[in-house]
Amino acid sequence: AEAARRRASAADADSIGSSLLKLTRPKTGDQAPRLEWSSLSSKARRTVHQWFSGHIGGRHCSMLLEHDAAISLFISPLDPDEVRLSDLRGGGVVLNALSGLSAEVRGGWESGWLHAEVFSKPPAQVLEEALFAATADTSASFADAPDACRRQGDGAAGGGVKREALTVDQVNLSLRRRAMQAQAQGLLTLLGKAEARKGAPRCSEEFLRSQVWLELARLQVEGHTPEAFQDSRREAASEKSIWDDHRVLSQLGKPEAELMSESKKMSLDALKTQNRSIEAYLMRLVRQRDQLKHIAKLAEECDSYLILGLEGPDATDEEVKKAYRTLARKEHPDKAGVDNKERFQEIQQAYSAVLRRRMSSRGPDGQLGAGAEAAALLGQAPAPKEEGLVEDDVAPSTKEAAGSAAEARTAADAMAVFAHSSFALRLRSAEARAFPKRASLREMQTLTRISAGQLRQGAHHLRSIRDCAMRVAACTETALAEYGDWADTLMAGAGLKDRAGIMKNVGESCATTAEHLEKMSEQDEATLLKIERATSEVDIAAGARLLADSLARTALVVRCAADEAIGTATAALEIGCSLAVLDRAHRAQQAEREAEKARQAESPRQARPAGNVPAAAARGATPEAESALETRGQSEEGDAADRPDKAESAPGKTDSASDSDKSPRSAGDGDDAKVQQASLRVRHLQCMGSLNEEVLALQTKLRQLIGRGDSALLPTVATSEKGGVFDLVAQLLQASLAEAAKLAADAAISSRQVLEKSFSFALALEHAQTVALPSEANTQALKLAALLDVDLLCEIIDGPFKRRLLGIEKSRPAMLRERERMQQVNMEFSDAARDLTAPLPRSLQARRSASIGA
Repeated sequence: AEAARRRASAADADSIGSSLLKLTRPKTGDQAPRLEWSSLSSKARRTVHQWFSGHIGGRHCSMLLEHDAAISLFISPLDPDEVRLSDLRGGGVVLNALSGLSAEVRGGWESGWLHAEVFSKPPAQVLEEALFAATADTSASFADAPDACRRQGDGAAGGGVKREALTVDQVNLSLRRRAMQAQAQGLLTLLGKAEARKGAPRCSEEFLRSQVWLELARLQVEGHTPEAFQDSRREAASEKSIWDDHRVLSQLGKPEAELMSESKKMSLDALKTQNRSIEAYLMRLVRQRDQLKHIAKLAEECDSYLILGLEGPDATDEEVKKAYRTLARKEHPDKAGVDNKERFQEIQQAYSAVLRRRMSSRGPDGQLGAGAEAAALLGQAPAPKEEGLVEDDVAPSTKEAAGSAAEARTAADAMAVFAHSSFALRLRSAEARAFPKRASLREMQTLTRISAGQLRQGAHHLRSIRDCAMRVAACTETALAEYGDWADTLMAGAGLKDRAGIMKNVGESCATTAEHLEKMSEQDEATLLKIERATSEVDIAAGARLLADSLARTALVVRCAADEAIGTATAALEIGCSLAVLDRAHRAQQAEREAEKARQAESPRQARPAGNVPAAAARGATPEAESALETRGQSEEGDAADRPDKAESAPGKTDSASDSDKSPRSAGDGDDAKVQQASLRVRHLQCMGSLNEEVLALQTKLRQLIGRGDSALLPTVATSEKGGVFDLVAQLLQASLAEAAKLAADAAISSRQVLEKSFSFALALEHAQTVALPSEANTQALKLAALLDVDLLCEIIDGPFKRRLLGIEKSRPAMLRERERMQQVNMEFSDAARDLTAPLPRSLQARRSASIGA
């Protein structure tokens, strides 16, 4: 029934899109510019395509989309780290961390805003809302347009435009503009200027909704044929085979010599492809480790308050002392007995930990500021000042970059308004063709004068964007020089130098476009002077046609210029967000060092010798994190050596990479590149092994912290939230069963192959004690469900799932006529199904003692 509902929804989307998009697309022929749609990865676009076509459910799509988009949001986040003390009791963050999902992935939880606003609805309704949003944006743009531009549409009041009159270009431009606005708001949030409103969506969620809207519009405009869907399925299967849990497990613990021998046997293209996949996996591992560390730290510090019988860090000094004295008198071994010695020591350790934390949060006057300790414990920056664009303690280079990015966004907004105006001028010129010749010419002249003025203004805004891009690039270089190698150890610093170089190139491209717009303006003005001297009817008619063609070309050029402006402003905002995250991390590191110095000054006996601190730890990162991010840059350099055109557009790489760009290619260059990629793969896999062990240890530590004592930190999960997670499990199992049914119809595929291809994510649960982070989001979702209720998950697998799975064998074709051979195949299928389902309950039951929320 669910699949039928999704198919009906996809059919509704077809009818809506046909009437609102395809029939109103301007007929520009070969001159139509190529539209830039969403910035989602190819994998994320395939996920939206599957949901749009009714092949997967909304929760399933939401989880996969957020999981895939997390990589880009690691590097250029739009929200600060929101893991707070209250989240430890809320369930979602802690359980996501233990299952492998990022804290930001809320697809399975009932409270996820993105699911509630997008994926809980049919795709047809989401597309309808996207068109309404585009209509509102276009109407707002016409409010600032000249009077001649406000006559578009069917007489909409206030110069607006009706939804039926929207063109594909207007929809595309409006939705891209909304995505840019979400990024700008995210930058303000990271800098402390804007605070998250209660119940309001995060900036990253607003951004992802705009991206989904863009992708739905693209699918409707360009079409979504069954052939294209099958091609996307094959691409997904190919990507999945590059790096999965089986490969992760097979590479753990291998010696370096064996890894190098394997790498040398691989082709250069295979090495590059696998290195990119491993890099993405390493980034998730590093992110997961950092989240687990932060959550474990919160749990430890909160646990100290709970041991004393306090609610949390909001308690006053007097309440802390009173609680400690009361417990100390009650639990002292002289009064409670010698057997109570461990309990008494636990109380003393908790009180000491609370005192140390509160001392580190005191101000210069020695007093604990209002909420200071709570803010520090929650991992939050101090409250922002009211004056100025950003906080006063933000680094000057970050301030300037943020201001320049905001200025570029304002100029890009103005270019978008000009593009909407150019669409209106083109429509007005088409209407004027029906006027009498002289009246038509006068109308064309008026429209052309408006267009020429807008071209000059557009050139001015593009030059402003170019200047902003150059300032952002310069500020990035200044910040990197200040941070040094430390910036490379953070996600936000990955490839930042190269991105600054690309920022310069796109800035120069904007300047070139500005010159082109100015030349077009001069040509239009010269054409107007010539046409003013026309007297004959033939010359008047020819002049009207000439101006109409000029307005049509101008609309296309301005449309492309607006695309370029939005793309440049978006890149500037992304760099601004990365710099803001680096600045926050740098200030947090400095505050931690000052607090450590204060503790050492008060307790010199507990001070750790400086010589015992590794260089990586002194910079705030482990050697594994440094390796993960350094190898990412080296892989990019290796790819650039084989792509001179790409390397030219991204200056700032190492000398070796630039030398390879200048020298002609030879056979030796290819061998060197292969050796480099092979060495890179070995370092990747060694780093993966270290990180895997570290994450496993942190997961065990967090389970112990949450489950010990009276389980005061045990996350609470509402019934609706639990229902959302198991609804997600049902959707992903349903999609896999449908995939298995399609594969089973092929006589060339054995029954065991059908199971392994369709349910590899479920088989990966067998390695939960060895592989810290499953490579597939589907496996992480099953792990999350096991943490919530392992008994219910086992009942689902043993019951309806197993019956559906064994029922698929009835659809197998009679590929062999011999009765004995068919019986053998059927037995093979049944045995394989039992091999899949039987170990899962045993595996999950074995982990029952470690599960929480059961």
